[in-house]
Amino acid sequence: MSDWLRCIQELAAERISDIERGLRENAEDYPDYATCSARLDVLEEQRVQHREALLDALADAWLQYCGALAREAYLAGARDGGRLYHAFITGELPTIQKRKDDPNDGKSDTEA
Repeated sequence: MSDWLRCIQELAAERISDIERGLRENAEDYPDYATCSARLDVLEEQRVQHREALLDALADAWLQYCGALAREAYLAGARDGGRLYHAFITGELPTIQKRKDDPNDGKSDTEA
């Protein structure tokens, strides 16, 4: 695996961890995630007692949890305006490029 791909994976994993931490800290703001997470926690506890009977339910809960986390990660990326995606694809940040392209950036209409 290339260093570039490894770097992208590490950054993505860190961002997912940050998003998951934020979702857990503010569960009341994300009811779908909170419901899936709570269900997964309950099933994890019960799994020890009834391993085989709950295996399918646990797998289902895990898939729902991952889906809720993925959706929230996607929405967080959308709220970020796609800046990180843009930076990876183009190799530059949009605001820096805008400043280079716009000679009047930071000036008022009367100064230009």
